[in-house]
Amino acid sequence: MNRIFIIFSAADAESVWPVACDRDLIVGDLAGSCKEGGLHFPELSTSEQRRLTEAVAAKLSSRKNDLLSLLPGFANAYYECTTMPLARYIAALNSAIAVMRERGGAFEVVFPRKLLLQRRTSAYYMSEYELQGVRLYSREAVFLPYLVEVCGQKNATHRFSGVTGLSPVLWFELSRVWLVFAVRFFAALAGLRPASQRVQRGPGAPVQSETDVVVVSRSPAQSEVISPFLRSTGLRASMVAAESFFTRGANWKACMQVAAAAPGTVHAVRLRRPSLRRLVGVYLKAASLILTKKKETLEVVGVAVDITQSIRELLVMLPDLVVYAEALEAEVSAMPQPAWRVLLTFEQKSPHGLADALTARKLGLKCVHVMQCDQFAHVLPFPVFGDWFLTDSRTNQARFAEVWGADASRVAYVGSFKACVDSVDNTAAVAVADRPRVWCFFANYDVHLNRRVLAALREIAVAKHLDVLIKLHPRDSRECYRQFSDMRIVAEGDLSKTELFASFTHAITFPSGVVLDLLFSAKPYLLLNFGGVTASEKFIYGDADYAGLVGNLDGLERALDEPAWLEREFAVFRQELMKNNDIVHDAGEIKNNLMALLGIAGRAAKRDDSSARTIDHAA
Repeated sequence: MNRIFIIFSAADAESVWPVACDRDLIVGDLAGSCKEGGLHFPELSTSEQRRLTEAVAAKLSSRKNDLLSLLPGFANAYYECTTMPLARYIAALNSAIAVMRERGGAFEVVFPRKLLLQRRTSAYYMSEYELQGVRLYSREAVFLPYLVEVCGQKNATHRFSGVTGLSPVLWFELSRVWLVFAVRFFAALAGLRPASQRVQRGPGAPVQSETDVVVVSRSPAQSEVISPFLRSTGLRASMVAAESFFTRGANWKACMQVAAAAPGTVHAVRLRRPSLRRLVGVYLKAASLILTKKKETLEVVGVAVDITQSIRELLVMLPDLVVYAEALEAEVSAMPQPAWRVLLTFEQKSPHGLADALTARKLGLKCVHVMQCDQFAHVLPFPVFGDWFLTDSRTNQARFAEVWGADASRVAYVGSFKACVDSVDNTAAVAVADRPRVWCFFANYDVHLNRRVLAALREIAVAKHLDVLIKLHPRDSRECYRQFSDMRIVAEGDLSKTELFASFTHAITFPSGVVLDLLFSAKPYLLLNFGGVTASEKFIYGDADYAGLVGNLDGLERALDEPAWLEREFAVFRQELMKNNDIVHDAGEIKNNLMALLGIAGRAAKRDDSSARTIDHAA
């Protein structure tokens, strides 16, 4: 009898590979945490994606309570991390059953184990939390009831192969709501400041000075991206320093450094904190909404999914977003009206992106989202919250415009802010410093995959006496890598981007936004071409034509043996990429292009026709 194996983890996969035969199919999304040969996991069609995004947008936008007006801000992440992972499993199982029926003969669907006391539920941030190794969530426990229902719909026989266990759903539901709610509430309390310190400004910053733009930043990485541009152009900017849940003051320090680097033109303001009364009031309203939340369902690829729990988890995160939006509006409204009437933000598809856009709209400003980190080009419920979305390259501008439908007209490229650094010269050869080579591995979002790479790197480094540095993913922590305590590990916030890039000569990375940073900073790199995201033709984060591709861990040692060859190949590839993509890295040119896009005239030096032609946006 032929079989369709359902796997949810690397352990499941390891138990299946030895017994699966050529005619069996394996359904599972492991994002590179184990070998992928034999997986049957087709993507959702564009029409299926659009139906699902429209359903999510409608669900999160149909709220009447004032506190819930910002709930649509979670729609993009909710779609990607709650509905999409389950939808892909359901679609893959449907497809696998259809394949088996077409082949003919008997078959069965095999699940890893049976779970007692299982129930229909859902969870917010399913896929990302699992990949980051965060507890309090079991993908198998959430998905299993719905996949069993699919078997019933298709009249497909199913069985459970492993030891029967107890579903952890009930405990997870309680802990993921109230434990997280308590942690976030007490963290918010700890961040309160006395009334006398509620408004904080950078040293020597003018309180009421004329500005051209308002810049909102929520992380040191965002602040560092805009710094060279502001310093080089002399653009007058009021920089609002907000914080993410994890930065805890680090961004305020970064914003003050930006202001210090551009004295007289940039002044930093720390986003004010709410009063104790307001903070407690918002959290109490959210708690009331959580307690009174009624059952709600959403159809996902023909299956009615109970989304009550995942909506409760959104409500847990909502108070911080409400407080942020109120503080931002108060802060920006107290500033002089910027001459450009523009609010620049680095939030792309996040809930804070909607808060920034709504604030700008209320105050008569245009909201411009600047792409600072990598983002997949697929259909979203709300691709662009504000007026414009500025991509980091022409390639990405074309990719987003192709799939974002009506929002494509708001996607533009005016230049690469990341490339606006003193060292960029797209005609120069790559210079390697006269010092020992230091390799920096940029970890990705998959903890399991990172551990495999680190284990291999440690062995190679010891054998070949290599100097290796590890840069963790921004949402990662050292706790996940305690077995590698003998290696040099840098977590987010330990070093500024400038300090980090000055500490290594060569890099090892997966296809991600880091690739552009390495290209613009002239750092030769090896590109790991395995895992959840792989290289493809003209993919700017991972071009399949790049000579430095490493197809598997066995090839990593050989690639590390030839740094001089890599430097030569990288120099040629970098020069061609910068030329073929027409990368705009001159700060003045980016400024002129941005002004032309926004219809601002008469406030800049006269520019020639070549500058005007560099603007590129979808018609």
